[in-house]
This record gives sequence, C-alpha cells and structure tokens, in this order.
Amino acid sequence: MPMQLDAEGWVVDPKVTKSPFPNLKHGTMAAIHGIIVHQTGSPSRDATFNSYREASPNGAHFLIDKNGDVYQTASVTWKLWHVGKLRPRCLVQHSCPATEMTLITGWRVAQVHEIERQKAFPDRFPMNGDSIGIEIVSDIIIGPKGTTFEPVTQAQNAALDWMITGLKALLRFPAIEIYRHPDVSFKNIHEAETATWH
Repeated sequence: MPMQLDAEGWVVDPKVTKSPFPNLKHGTMAAIHGIIVHQTGSPSRDATFNSYREASPNGAHFLIDKNGDVYQTASVTWKLWHVGKLRPRCLVQHSCPATEMTLITGWRVAQVHEIERQKAFPDRFPMNGDSIGIEIVSDIIIGPKGTTFEPVTQAQNAALDWMITGLKALLRFPAIEIYRHPDVSFKNIHEAETATWH
C-alpha cells in the first residue's frame, strides 16, 4: 500500500512512529519543493529527542534510528529550521550570470544566503520554508579526515530509501530535488556521505 498522509500532514503507515515535537515548528510550509538528508551528530535517538525539547530547536520532520526505525517528529506542513545558510545554486550548477558572480564572489556566507533566499524556487535550492528534512542518527567522529560522521547503517539506508521513495510518490518530487545537507548549505562536507537512496 502506498504511503499516505492524514489531513494534518502526518504519515499514516505502520513503519512510521508519530512522535510530535511542537516546538520544532517555526511557521507553516505553503509548498514542498525538496527533501534534505541530514545526520544528527548525536549518538542516539534519545539524545536527538532531548535536543528537540530545547527552546527554538533545529530539527527535521523525520528521524531514522540506527536500527532503521522511523519517527515522524514534525508534520510535513510545518516549517522547520534544518537547512541553514544556502549555497548559491547557480554557482554549483555553473550558471551564474556575470552580474551575480560579482556579487557572490568573496562574500560572506550570510550575504550569499540573503541573495539566495530572495530568489524563487527553482532558481535556488529548497530551504527551510519549502523542504522536508530527514535526520539519520549518527555520532560525530574526530579523526584524520577531520570531523566526520559514523557510517549510516544498512538498516538506516533501507529505511531512508523507503521514505524517499514513498515521499516522492506522494508529493511528486523530481529526483534532482533530493539532496545531502552539504550540497545545499554551508555544512560539514561529510554529512550524509554514506547515505544512499534510489
């Protein structure tokens, strides 16, 4: 049976546990243009849930535990803080007009983000106000490559693939609009690098 949503934006499926954190909500999403895949940088589901209880927390709509269990922590109609400062889409795609290249070259991250967030989609990447976030529970590792993340488990990748397949069918996303967090934002380049989906 295909994935379904109820009237309030919660997935109705036995594979998804509804675990609402109302303080994750920072407004309402009028449209959904993409999915952003994250890693938590925390050792467990409970550690992540504890961070979601803080005042004005960052968080994602779904959380995938190490054993592959999926939790929906926010309605897909809620705007959450999960993307951060946007990378310039035209720079990544080598399509910036000369006038814009002059503006973004050498600018600070916050200034580049200001330019991007004023653009209409698809001239920019999906951001907080129009994207679903999926977090994968993975601790941080500090080693020879700098700060990286625990590899995503096989069970997590299977759950991620199932979630993305279901959400794509349900919300009709083109495959190009599903990204790892550092692809669209100025984040650790190793985040979600071992995450896989079709």
